[in-house]
Amino acid sequence: MVLRYPSLTPAADFLLPPMDPPGTRITESPVDHALTLLLAGDIDSALRWAAAALERAPSPSALIVTARLLDQMGRTRAAVDGFQMAVHHAVDAGDLPLAIVAIDDLRILGLEVGEQLDYVAAAFCRGSTRLHRGEAPPWLPPSGASDFIRPLSPFLAGPTLASKATQILQATKRAHDETVGADQPRLAPLPLFSALSKEALVDVLGAFQVVNSPGGHRIVQEGEAGNAAYIVARGEVEISRRAAYGENNCILALARLGGGAFFGEMALLSELPSPASATATRPTILRQGRPPGSRRRGRSGAASGGVR
Repeated sequence: MVLRYPSLTPAADFLLPPMDPPGTRITESPVDHALTLLLAGDIDSALRWAAAALERAPSPSALIVTARLLDQMGRTRAAVDGFQMAVHHAVDAGDLPLAIVAIDDLRILGLEVGEQLDYVAAAFCRGSTRLHRGEAPPWLPPSGASDFIRPLSPFLAGPTLASKATQILQATKRAHDETVGADQPRLAPLPLFSALSKEALVDVLGAFQVVNSPGGHRIVQEGEAGNAAYIVARGEVEISRRAAYGENNCILALARLGGGAFFGEMALLSELPSPASATATRPTILRQGRPPGSRRRGRSGAASGGVR
């Protein structure tokens, strides 16, 4: 099976997590665990976790990861449904980065995504009737292991597992379809994006591409040329730099960035070396923007900073 989302780093840099014994409590959220397994190429194990998380609560992240896995298993129609639902769920949650991640996944499948881009831009652009005055709520990390979810049965594998996950996604779609026509939730304006017209926002959103980084991967290296800006769609990134004093030249952690945060834009705009390093602390989905004319990665190719 050829992955649409191949592992970014050599095998020695990112090892397959061991199989979880029945009843084991993981120390990361089920969706994060599924994304880790997906990036490692363990499709069946990843789908057991992602589908279980989706059955518990249809979050945009659970929809995206489950849809990616179903696509890997040949259930493209179900994957399309999942990504399309993820766009709407992400917008209703005020999560612009994840909405665009889902749209980019639809583009990878060969679909025309102009309608989805217009829908997202219309929700967040300047003058949108869905926006209300006020600041966006602070980002809070997912609860992780405190909300225990048991994965689907290990006896489910291959086509049987894909059928079960498809049933879960279809049930989610039926519940979603029942809400069509209901009042849409109001959204908090987003810095930068909500100052743009709809047309300008469509152009900006279309210039970014998805990057998936496993936990521990160095996204930006201090001192290297900054050739991209990033938005955290899901996960967490630690910003650090080497101390300018002392004999050990120790590493100082400056900040941890969650969903919606930007980084890398200053080095990109100034064309100077990156003043700090950026490292994914857990499985992280990013939006990466490069200057016009930069090489854009295809489905299975790799550019610096992530995997498709």
